[in-house]
Amino acid sequence: MHLSSVHSAEEERFIVSGIRQSSDYSAGAIYWLGARVQRPGQNFSWVDGSPFEYQAWPPYNDTEDIEEACLGVQWRTSPVPSQPSGLYWSQHKCAVTGGYICKRRLNPEHILKNNTVEGNSGELSSPNHPGLYDNDVDYWVHVAGPPDTRLVFVFNTIDLEYQNDCLYDFVEVSRHFY
Repeated sequence: MHLSSVHSAEEERFIVSGIRQSSDYSAGAIYWLGARVQRPGQNFSWVDGSPFEYQAWPPYNDTEDIEEACLGVQWRTSPVPSQPSGLYWSQHKCAVTGGYICKRRLNPEHILKNNTVEGNSGELSSPNHPGLYDNDVDYWVHVAGPPDTRLVFVFNTIDLEYQNDCLYDFVEVSRHFY
């Protein structure tokens, strides 16, 4: 996951809508996107390396040249009645405190799908191992051994987040498949 690049008006609307619906939304805050410029006079570039083609600067863009500027989204009041106020791109010094807009794949390609493992031996790991797996992933593996055998599980590493009700990040071993 990394700071977001924006490549279409549809992505821009999705981001702005998400910011405005967030319980952490504040009209004065900056929400960082993943673009920066090293020196005044240079063009912005996305930190993920994608082309910087789509732009959503306000129609009344009054930005000044800033050394090591980063791109954010911030509420801008319109200076003229014919232009709407709203969340628009704005550049700021990268050291300014703000929120972050991160991008992740909707359906990560690297995630192993739920499956059944059969055989005499094998190795299992969570999706994206050794890194963290994405949020909201419901991942399970059904392990079946040959008839009249027992299964032995050796956990080399298990890292579970603390949570009172054990609603997520748990290992369950049972006799029957659910």
